[in-house]
Amino acid sequence: MVPRMHPTALIAPFVRWTSRSSIAAAFLLLGGGVALGILGTYSSAREFVLVRDHGLEGIVAAWFIVAFSLALFGTVVHLARRPRPLDPKWFLVALIAGGAIAHVILVAIVKPVWGSDYRLYWEYAQRLVEQGEYGGLTRPYYSRSLFVPYPIVRIFGPDAIFMLKLANVGVMACIQLAGYDLMRRIRGHQVAQAGSLLFLAAPIPAFTMMIPSHDLWGLLFVSAALWTATFSYDAAKRTGPAGLTVAILAAVATGALTYLAQVQRGTGLLLCAALLLTAALAFAGSRMEQAPWWRTVRSRHLAMAALFALVYCASSIADEHIKLRSDDRPKLMNIKFAANASGMGNGKSDWAARFSKRFSSGHGTPERAEDLFHSLALSSWALAPRDSGARVAKYSERLFSLTYTRDWDWLLRKPAGLSKGAREAMLFYADVYGFLFGLALLISILKTAATWRLPHPTVTASIIFVVAVALPLVLIFENKPYNVFPIWLVGALLTASQLRPVVQANTSQWWRNPAIGGSIFIALIVLLAPLAIRAIFEESNGRLLSDWTLRSKNIDVPDGWLNRMLSARPEAFDRTPLENAGMKELYLRNAPEDGARIQKYAPQNYARLEFPAPPTGNSTISLETEACIAATGRNQLEFFLYSPSISGNTDDQDFQLQVLVDNRVSEDIDIPLQGKDFRRFVVTKGLADNSCHKVAFRLRATATGNREVPFVEIWLPRLIH
Repeated sequence: MVPRMHPTALIAPFVRWTSRSSIAAAFLLLGGGVALGILGTYSSAREFVLVRDHGLEGIVAAWFIVAFSLALFGTVVHLARRPRPLDPKWFLVALIAGGAIAHVILVAIVKPVWGSDYRLYWEYAQRLVEQGEYGGLTRPYYSRSLFVPYPIVRIFGPDAIFMLKLANVGVMACIQLAGYDLMRRIRGHQVAQAGSLLFLAAPIPAFTMMIPSHDLWGLLFVSAALWTATFSYDAAKRTGPAGLTVAILAAVATGALTYLAQVQRGTGLLLCAALLLTAALAFAGSRMEQAPWWRTVRSRHLAMAALFALVYCASSIADEHIKLRSDDRPKLMNIKFAANASGMGNGKSDWAARFSKRFSSGHGTPERAEDLFHSLALSSWALAPRDSGARVAKYSERLFSLTYTRDWDWLLRKPAGLSKGAREAMLFYADVYGFLFGLALLISILKTAATWRLPHPTVTASIIFVVAVALPLVLIFENKPYNVFPIWLVGALLTASQLRPVVQANTSQWWRNPAIGGSIFIALIVLLAPLAIRAIFEESNGRLLSDWTLRSKNIDVPDGWLNRMLSARPEAFDRTPLENAGMKELYLRNAPEDGARIQKYAPQNYARLEFPAPPTGNSTISLETEACIAATGRNQLEFFLYSPSISGNTDDQDFQLQVLVDNRVSEDIDIPLQGKDFRRFVVTKGLADNSCHKVAFRLRATATGNREVPFVEIWLPRLIH
């Protein structure tokens, strides 16, 4: 008799391979970011400021730091590979008490100046207390002050800065406790002890205790959510009502904690999605022919993950009445993302402020700000995929630099009472430790990706979570290192887990290596995604107008003039026009570099229109392109115009910028602009749905004897609703 074949037997191997390769792809993506971050960390450490400025004393200090860091990592390896762990009770006492004492000494001695955002969190807490009672949040970042600074100010008063630092020490102790038990449940006490020491010795998490750090507070909820998720998974393995009850209660707690992480740091939704995706991939990769699907452990894990998501959604609905999050926050975040998604940004707040000042006009609602963000992000990839790819690599190097980047002074800013040499020693320790941590993490990632055996679902979920946090940031070019702060806990967990030997499944056939499949997935995405975006995302969907053709009349235009105009350095963000716009000094600090950066990385965002020589009357020069409007309702043309004043001719407007649709003038704009040199315009005439139009910007001289050679910059031309 021919044995009966299970219905899934034919497709099950392919489904398992796809599932495992997808997980491997997530690990490889993180590995790529960590590898680039190692290069950035090495570049920072290579400067050896400590040695260069302090002679023999600096050399001795540098070698001591290197030796101390190597000894720490040697101890971590020893703890992970011990046949028997150290006594867990005494280890936990030493971990928590020793860590707390060291951290209290650190925050008592080192007193940095709080940066603008971190100072605002403390001020927001004071304002919440001044209201007399909590009545909902009215500012975008009040939620970051709600769970730690607000109770401190309410109990101890507005000057209780040291109490805030002590609270941070307590938060760190809670993270360490959650992390220890999380690692113990996954791989045992040896891994928990090794990973706990790895996290405790990390300098960047320790430095965050000196400031009002939303990253530290957010990590508390993330670590607690990962711990309760693991607890839920473990309880779901048991049979009987008791195990099910415990699993459900832990799942409810996980869903609530992920929502609190969303309120505090904006990462809870991604964590919840990572937990659900991991459970779904593990379930898809399970051998269903061996048992009914509803009886497998992975089906129970998937049920618990679905409950996480359900509770998260319920918490979000309940928050409509509690108002833990501000309604203004989506607009602020979308404008901030648009500033960097355009490719023009440098990932810094002062650039986002300049961008907002220039382009927030007309985008006052969250929906319009989101539309601008989507247009700029997708246009960047559709119009300049090579430049966008180069920026991803560049910004990944900075985002994953596991050290204290010198161009972002956010933790050790002007610490009172700390000598320059001591500060540089702390920074060098961050360089050395970050380099070793990154190297160990990279090796662990590659080993995990190349094995067929699935990691514990919490380990996989935490990796996918970090990738989910990092990937949108590098794609829209937000590159501040603290945005991937959970990598310190997640990296300690994965590294310690890999240090302890485990019996792996047979992967002798190279084609069974899931890293091969993961690499294929990544390669296909990298190669095909820009082409797909270009094909799907058209002008009628909000893509910036491009593919310009040059036309001229009554003036000689030299060869190559179109390329010279389109590749010219923009001037709208130079210091003088920004000062004329009344922007604060904070916004001008790095302004001189804006024009060169935009010229290099984001020419698709603007077009310059300039006469090659002083024009005569009725001379014209124009840029022309075709725009097809589908049934999307985008039948208006929006653009921003920069028109600097012409010296000696401020009262006479001898030029016009005309906007033409199908060779008919739809808008006449006198040049130079009066009052403001940067304005938003919306053209509503001549654009009809379900038709293609020839759109042109024409600069026309209206007077004779002009001695000036004027120019205008046309920014972000696109169709809008």
